Amino acid sequence: MGTLVEFYDGKYADAGTFGPLGQFVSRYYISTLNKHPHPHGLCLDGGVAVWRIGPDAMRVAMALINGAERGSDSDISDSSEGGAA
Repeated sequence: MGTLVEFYDGKYADAGTFGPLGQFVSRYYISTLNKHPHPHGLCLDGGVAVWRIGPDAMRVAMALINGAERGSDSDISDSSEGGAA
């Protein structure tokens, strides 16, 4: 089994119903996320339109996820899209 990454809706963090991270939305194996390109971002739940990560945010998220997996801060580098977030 591989390492999992979880996505939460922080809008509901500490709202009483959900925990400190907010409402759980989705969970993926890092290896699965790395196997597939995300040119249009990632839909976390087809039933909730706002539970989606856009392509630029997905690039940043994957850099952070992969950096954490390797034990470094990140591997976000400047790009033609305006640089790192």
